[in-house]
Amino acid sequence: MQEGGMEDRIVSDGDRDRVRELTNKVEGLQEALLSRDVIGQAKGILMERLHLTPDQAFEELRQASQRSNRKLRDLAFELAQTGVWPVRPDSPGPSLDGQSPAA
Repeated sequence: MQEGGMEDRIVSDGDRDRVRELTNKVEGLQEALLSRDVIGQAKGILMERLHLTPDQAFEELRQASQRSNRKLRDLAFELAQTGVWPVRPDSPGPSLDGQSPAA
């Protein structure tokens, strides 16, 4: 048999599934890293403006997220992009992925 023949190119369904699974995981980790960075920026803004500790700034974001029924990362993204705080609950704003949040 020649090396690099048809036998070497056959990929099982299980392998395809595993590649798909790993690709999804990488995409999720990339989004998590971006979210972490944006949340850190928002915490820094709140720490400077409101003279808060890092934990207090995160708590401020968390509470605003609950009050407005929006994802914390989306609020953080809006704060980092616009500098507006507090975020109005009726302002849907952009989401981290550039899409408008679903109503």
